[in-house]
Amino acid sequence: MMNELLVGYARVSTEQQDLTAQRDGLRALGVGDDRIYVDHGLTGTNRDRPGLRLALAACRAGDTLVVTKLDRVARSLPDARDILDELTKRNVKLSLGRLNPRSDRPRRTVVVQRARDGGGVRIRPDPHPHP
Repeated sequence: MMNELLVGYARVSTEQQDLTAQRDGLRALGVGDDRIYVDHGLTGTNRDRPGLRLALAACRAGDTLVVTKLDRVARSLPDARDILDELTKRNVKLSLGRLNPRSDRPRRTVVVQRARDGGGVRIRPDPHPHP
């Protein structure tokens, strides 16, 4: 069995913004520098993001895509749902900032709700947070 990998993704919307904080956050969550993919100067509303495409392509079944915040990977609920659907089909987990992706009990959980209206994404606190 292959080892599960952490794949990181970071994005800033303008050329003037800096990716340092997101890169540092991803490293702190255990993502290696060689597994961090970035988009610089691309808004989240633009789904054609080369760094995101590479990050998704780097994920294999059992891997975890790590982002510092949900809005770094998706800027709308439909976009988030599409990305989560793709990850779920491929058996790839999504970890949102300040989580320990290797923990059995993350502090936040991404929940994809299926409903007649097409569902949505919400983040809820872990009922048993770590001290």
